[in-house]
Amino acid sequence: MSYGITARDYLERARLRLNEGTNEALFYAAFEVRCGTEARMLEYLEVQKHISKKKRQGWQVAKLARNIEDAFRIGDKTAVLQILNPKDKSVQFEARYVLLQSDWTLH
Repeated sequence: MSYGITARDYLERARLRLNEGTNEALFYAAFEVRCGTEARMLEYLEVQKHISKKKRQGWQVAKLARNIEDAFRIGDKTAVLQILNPKDKSVQFEARYVLLQSDWTLH
């Protein structure tokens, strides 16, 4: 059995854990969402060839967010990350990134 590491893989595992309905499952679902967010950020950075390879890798969300800021020059705008259901395009997960005093925070 393979363990997928794409944003969609993490989202699917989060859904499965949420369906269990326990506090433990909720914790692991949240962890899967966090990992999925990181995976999606890496997917955005992987295709940005003008960003150094070192900046396109990593695992710390705050550093990845700064690298996304460098790549896309978001500035004072809000970046919205959405994971959509491929069948009906409904939003399954949404994260908003806002640059505050040169620090990225996840809301």
